[in-house]
Amino acid sequence: MVAQSTTFSPEVERRVSERVTALPAVHMTAMQTMATFMWRPLAVMGVMILISATIIAGVNSLKVDDFFGLATPDLGAQATFQSVQTWLPGYQFMGMGFMFAAITMILAAILGRLRILGGTVQTSLGAKVVWPPFPMAARIFPMLMLFGMIVLLTQLGLSAWLATEAKAGDALTVTQNADWLQGMRFAGVAIMLTGIAIALYTITIIMRFMAQRVSTVAAEAMERD
Repeated sequence: MVAQSTTFSPEVERRVSERVTALPAVHMTAMQTMATFMWRPLAVMGVMILISATIIAGVNSLKVDDFFGLATPDLGAQATFQSVQTWLPGYQFMGMGFMFAAITMILAAILGRLRILGGTVQTSLGAKVVWPPFPMAARIFPMLMLFGMIVLLTQLGLSAWLATEAKAGDALTVTQNADWLQGMRFAGVAIMLTGIAIALYTITIIMRFMAQRVSTVAAEAMERD
């Protein structure tokens, strides 16, 4: 018994060929695909936190009249004021962290687009798609972003704990922990900024490779001609 081969009409074959040709030669990685969707909500959260922190700071500043320079100050208002002053900087740094995370995601999405465009350009020139090994820098900057966010989330939790101590009137505990907690906040921001710098460096690696690859393909085409 002889197996019959399946044949398609010329129109069907043409449509399939067009769809296959339209596919990008190189696809985004899972992280790059996620980054294209994640940067918007991260940026919105960061903006919302920073705006709300500004409003909270303005409202809190109005409470100074309830205790400052008065013979009989309102101790409850003073404790609330000091409590807000304790946790609000951590909240503001958390907003900055979300903004830096959004920037990191944007850079990861740009890397994904460069990956697709590089493959498309090579395919359009009739060359084999060649891509450099995944750079180590591309593996490092997402981890730095995540580590920086963990540091900033941790400092926000510690700020909330110190705020309760300030509300209870324990000024000694607040004073003892204020300096190193501030250093922890700046450390988290520094880690995230380092990740952004490494992401920018990764983009330069990819763009340098693309320029060299296009030059090589063009030279090969000229030799064939």
